[in-house]
Amino acid sequence: MRAKIDNSKNKKGYESKYNRNIPYYPNPRLETKQRVQQVLELIRKGWSKSRILEKIMKEWNLTETPAWRYYHDAIVIISEKFDETVEDIKNIQLERIESILKSALESNDRRNALSAIDMINKLYALYVEKQEVKNVEEWKFSYSE
Repeated sequence: MRAKIDNSKNKKGYESKYNRNIPYYPNPRLETKQRVQQVLELIRKGWSKSRILEKIMKEWNLTETPAWRYYHDAIVIISEKFDETVEDIKNIQLERIESILKSALESNDRRNALSAIDMINKLYALYVEKQEVKNVEEWKFSYSE
């Protein structure tokens, strides 16, 4: 499946509409795979996006759009691997916290049980930290206008 794009360009010359999660080269040739792999190596080394684009444009004699497509595909690969890794870590942590919760409930330790529940909620972004509001006296409201 190829990324859907329109041919209009934004001010940097990139396609203005594309699907960020779909690679431009879903069935790449060997040369394309090697180029995307080289871009991945540069990203791993900590190179900035602009430096990477500049380097591959010069070395591979590319214009900005195809260079950017190689970079985009490398980012898609990284995000796919990152998402898998994060999900694995979440599952491991969830098992550990559930074990603590079970132990706390069995020993009637409410403090640790509540802490474990809070950790589970934070892990799944269900927890919202309290925000203190200061200087309420300074707020001025006008309903007459």
